[in-house]
Amino acid sequence: MWGEQDPPALPKAADHPDTKNMLTVYTQNAHGLRANEEKVEYISRLMDSKSIDAHMIQETHLPGDLITYPLKSQLMIHHGPELQSSQGMKGGIAIIAIPKMEKHWKREGSVPSWYMHTLG
Repeated sequence: MWGEQDPPALPKAADHPDTKNMLTVYTQNAHGLRANEEKVEYISRLMDSKSIDAHMIQETHLPGDLITYPLKSQLMIHHGPELQSSQGMKGGIAIIAIPKMEKHWKREGSVPSWYMHTLG
């Protein structure tokens, strides 16, 4: 198809990274947060030390929906099943985000109305 010529080189994403608008995101299977609040505190401290913007957590094993601030001004949004089985917890996801991310979340209208009432 290209004959004797090599195909044109495609630009690589890493050739010119946009460091001004970079976002650092980590993801992790927590294997449960219910019995160990230290995991959330550790993640918050890790986010500070490594300049992480958002940390996605799976398998929190926590019930229900929750919006809280684990440490400092980081925002934690959690969603899990309403009820957990007595034979073992499953599911649950959370995002811990830095204040800049929370500002964008609110600006884009993604804040549930019940949460806005708690802000005063």
